[in-house]
Parts: sequence; C-alpha cells; structure tokens
Amino acid sequence: MSKYILITGSDGTKTQLAGLDVLFYTLKANNLFQSNMWEIVVLHPSWITSHKFAHLQNKYGFKLININSKRNTDPYYVKIIISKFILESDLNNIDGVLYLDYDHYCLSSINLPIIRDGIVYVSSEVSPLNADDIKLNLLGGKHYNTSLIWSNPKTLRIAMQHWDACYWSLSSKVPERYLEEIAFSLAAITAGCDLVPISTTIQSNWYVGYTTSSLFHYGGEHPMARLVKMAPVVSAQKSSLSTEIPELPRELTDLAVHIRNHINEAIS
Repeated sequence: MSKYILITGSDGTKTQLAGLDVLFYTLKANNLFQSNMWEIVVLHPSWITSHKFAHLQNKYGFKLININSKRNTDPYYVKIIISKFILESDLNNIDGVLYLDYDHYCLSSINLPIIRDGIVYVSSEVSPLNADDIKLNLLGGKHYNTSLIWSNPKTLRIAMQHWDACYWSLSSKVPERYLEEIAFSLAAITAGCDLVPISTTIQSNWYVGYTTSSLFHYGGEHPMARLVKMAPVVSAQKSSLSTEIPELPRELTDLAVHIRNHINEAIS
C-alpha cells in the first residue's frame, strides 16, 4: 500500500491555530483522516511550546514535531522548517509528501496527480515576477505560489537542499512577503527540478474563483483573504461579508461567509 504524508507548519498564533482547526475539520469531513494511506504531521519551530497545539492534537490525532529553528522577524520564514523535516527525516517508506498552508478549506476528496521524479507541483496561483536580479531570470518571469507543494521525498530533498541559502541570498532583493516562496522556486529550479502549477480542479483561490475544487486557498493578498481572516466577528456582521466586495461572483462570497463563520467558531 502506498504511504503519504500531509505536512503543515505553524508558529502557534491564534489565527493559525483556528485555521488549522478548520483545515483538519474539513479534511476529516472528506475522509482523509480515515485513510491508512495518510499520516498528518504538524511542524512547529523550537521557539514555540508544544502545549499550544495540545487541544488540536487531542482533537485530530496528528503527529506534532518540534523543529530546531532560529526566530526571524519575517513571519513567513517559519515555513522553511519544512526543509529541515524533509532533509533530516527518514522518509524511505513514503511515496508522496503534500504540504499545505494552514489557510486551506477542503471542499471534497483530493485526487492528486501522479508523482514523477524531478517534478514539484506547486499552487495553482502563478503571477508575473518583476525582478532585476539575474538569478531570478531562471524563473522565467513567473512568481510561483507555494501554499501547496506536492512531490516525492527524493525530489523534495533535491528541491529544498538550498532553500535556506537562496532565502538569505535574495533577502535584500525580494520583498519579505514573498521571499520564502521565491527562494523555494529558485532553489528548486537551480537544482534541476520542474515546477508545475497544480490543476485548478484540485486547488482554487480568490483569483481563480472556482468553488468546485478539492481545496480552496482562502489566504494570500486578495482583499477577500483579509476579510475572511478578520475574527472574531459578531453574528450581526457575518452576513454582511457578501456585500463588502460586490464584484465577486455570488458563489465566492457565499463561500467566504461560510469559511469566515467556521473560523469564528474555531476561535470562540
């Protein structure tokens, strides 16, 4: 039987813990937790105490791993603890690793593409990259979002080997908000890996706009992402979200209301 790991990372903030609660609840509702093929792993940096996750761990039964890491003023740097896990863990019996940012909502069962050596699937969201640094020319003018990463351990070890080094080499040239994911893309492509955006039938977001995908990434820089994460919200305000950004299709604003209500429940 094939064996897979779903990993995510968190620095234990209230928003992230609520997001993890919602993510795991929706994954469980779509039977991922019931499958013997999957192990769920939450990584956290060593400067966060494990007890922050105790309630969620008791609720969902995931494996919690403390990763030795230095604290950084960049809140997104914490994501690089994934590379330490991949590079230092014995994953010889694992066929595939799926990384998800905490701010995903699972809408249906997930049918991931077949993994091939040398290919790293990333988020469906790809935007233009404007950069003067000659090294970033390797990215072909593309800014790959890494809210989702899917590959096998062998390929991920190759792709992530120089992620941290690329992060620091780009630290004065790339805005902090996007530094870790652009560094990941550069590290992967420099190592000879191909980055392939995942199908929008598997992962959607506010820009793609599909509400029939398996996973919906409700984070990012879209205005709706910030509105959805505003919590707690009093009940009288919950229904008003659909009128705050009227240019979005009704099915998207309905989904936004649903997700934000779920986050509020997790926080309360």
